[in-house]
Amino acid sequence: MCGIVALIPNGSISKDMITIFKEALYVDALRGWDGTGIFKVDHQGKSDVYKIPSVPGNLFHQMENDKNYLWGVALVGHNRAATRGIKTKENTHPFKEGNITLVHNGTLPTHKHLADTDVDSHAICHYLNNNKPQDFVNNVFGAYAMIWHDARNNTINVLRNKERPLHVFNTPDFKFLCSEKDMGTWILRRNNIKISSQEEIKEDILHTLYLKDKEPKFVKADCKRVTAVVPFEPKKKLEKEERLWEEFFLGHLAEYYNIVTKDNIDVVLTLKTIGSGTGIHMYTGHLDVDKDYKVKVYTKETLPLGSIIELNFATLIQDTTGDKFVLLCTLPTKKEEKQLQLDRHGQPINFFTKDNVYINARINEELIGEECEVCHSLYNAHKDMVLDEVKMGTLHLRYKYTCHVCAAKLH
Repeated sequence: MCGIVALIPNGSISKDMITIFKEALYVDALRGWDGTGIFKVDHQGKSDVYKIPSVPGNLFHQMENDKNYLWGVALVGHNRAATRGIKTKENTHPFKEGNITLVHNGTLPTHKHLADTDVDSHAICHYLNNNKPQDFVNNVFGAYAMIWHDARNNTINVLRNKERPLHVFNTPDFKFLCSEKDMGTWILRRNNIKISSQEEIKEDILHTLYLKDKEPKFVKADCKRVTAVVPFEPKKKLEKEERLWEEFFLGHLAEYYNIVTKDNIDVVLTLKTIGSGTGIHMYTGHLDVDKDYKVKVYTKETLPLGSIIELNFATLIQDTTGDKFVLLCTLPTKKEEKQLQLDRHGQPINFFTKDNVYINARINEELIGEECEVCHSLYNAHKDMVLDEVKMGTLHLRYKYTCHVCAAKLH
């Protein structure tokens, strides 16, 4: 859970507006204290980025000798709760690539098809520099609320889906945006600012402010996902050489990705195999899906020798041609892992670890983005991992995570 704040004046940033923005960034740190970042747009339409992998006070202290760093025509701030990538300055928001400067609240289960970066938000910034917002919406699944500056037309752009909140307050002198409505109301009233109107940014609508205007007003454009028609065939008898390859359960993932399940969906299966056929392999086939998300995969093809024929469902995206779905799968190394349910990140849930901690979806959400205490690898749920609970009295603070590889060496 990250937080976003922004202030766009009717004209130029004033001293009082800077005070409001700083206070908002301080309070917004409750949504994330792994990093603080700001981007400012100056009167020439140029954006400058200031960030640090720490809390807001440290950033403001670091910049106290630069008296002009917050003066301009737009201020956007971000408080990071790390979910993808380690806690460094480079992985702290905002990100700047070409003409785009961006902050993002949310998590994408997969982002390498956007750009090969450690952080999903950084990949979004890359992608928007070369593609339209509509293309982004069509090519991702996951949660996002984003604000970005586009230097090509000197605009501030705002876009969110239903997975993440973002609110806008209109005042006589500026627009104020933030992740939490009550926080925004309190900050503005604390500074005796009259609130003319307030609303949540409508999901799937691109809101654009042209900073050259004296009183910028949102220009709105529909940005809903355009779902291509997936070819379906009537239910048919299996051809003689066709066989049942694997059977599995989509469950929560199907609901999370809003998959419309029908019979005989043509698919491409991407499979990572081990043994004499080690590598990434592609197979064609089709899915037979019932209303309870029970899935059977049929194919005519032969798997390479030495492969473990077990399917572990990871994530599902629509391919760039728009005429089929792509299943991205990995193979578990032990048969019992096949039976584990998966959460929306593709992590196994509802099992006990070696040290008797019960792993459910809530604990997985808490641990996504954490690093192993020993080797610093990113969190990956496994029954042999070790979780040490950190408490203050009876209050749970966090888990210290040790991956199953390091746990085996230590214990």
